[in-house]
Amino acid sequence: MDQAVVQCSVGAKFTNNFVVLPAAQTRGGILLAANEDFFDLSNQHLSTNVVTATRTMRADGTSWQITVVYGPQGDAEKLQFLQELKAIRLSPGQHMGGG
Repeated sequence: MDQAVVQCSVGAKFTNNFVVLPAAQTRGGILLAANEDFFDLSNQHLSTNVVTATRTMRADGTSWQITVVYGPQGDAEKLQFLQELKAIRLSPGQHMGGG
């Protein structure tokens, strides 16, 4: 996924401030994007099914971690996915998850 696809998908204000975990074949994939007028994304970490980044508000410098997941369907893959989540070392402070 490149800037043109991001712009088509979520708008021009997101084209310089996004993280992508590409899809495997025809399913999965994660796009984490933030409006560049309001947020910065930093400290990005990608694994097989997880994207984690620090999101900082430009207005006041408030930061928090955001984790976005795409969980697999097979039992063996689910166990690997849970191990990925356990491996994420959360920093002190606010954290938000979605998937």
